[in-house]
Amino acid sequence: MDVSDDHAGLVAAIGEVIPEAAWQRCYVHFLRNALDHLPRKHGDDCLQELRWLYDRRDLAEARADLAAWLAKWSARYPV
Repeated sequence: MDVSDDHAGLVAAIGEVIPEAAWQRCYVHFLRNALDHLPRKHGDDCLQELRWLYDRRDLAEARADLAAWLAKWSARYPV
């Protein structure tokens, strides 16, 4: 498994060189990218909730919690 930021060239190169490798976006880069779209005053709350989402052990629970998180934050800060 390769873990990296979401750089299209890097992901494509990994697929070419090691086609059987799984790829996953880096947790830290994911959080940083999410916070880039929020004002600093809400960054701590948003970050805490995102970290909490990563602790879900059940896929159905994770999807439900993600949907709730998206509804809350996208209503405040639409993309």
